[in-house]
Amino acid sequence: MIRLYSKFGEVEYQRAYSKALNWGFKDFEDWDQHATPEDHATLYTVCLFFEDMGLLLKRKLAKIDLLDDLLSTAILETWEKTEFIILGERKKRSRPQFWEWFEYLYKAMNEREAKV
Repeated sequence: MIRLYSKFGEVEYQRAYSKALNWGFKDFEDWDQHATPEDHATLYTVCLFFEDMGLLLKRKLAKIDLLDDLLSTAILETWEKTEFIILGERKKRSRPQFWEWFEYLYKAMNEREAKV
């Protein structure tokens, strides 16, 4: 998990992460009409990291308290910024499991924050 986490600090990942957090898309229709291939690559780069972390959490290979210590703000902010894109892509592709472990991670972190 820590080896995977080190990807988060890499310059290339941080560029994609910063780009995603600064997108100005208003809704899924805006994304669907105006997102470039680079935007799609950014979405995959950023969300795949959180998808992997969510799967580790689901399989009990990472604990929520460790993920909280390392990534809580990033998890919450990134899901909230990309949720409408992810949900829209799920519907468009008829793939309800698209980024399901990222959503699982977000919900677990949100629940944890509500308790703390």
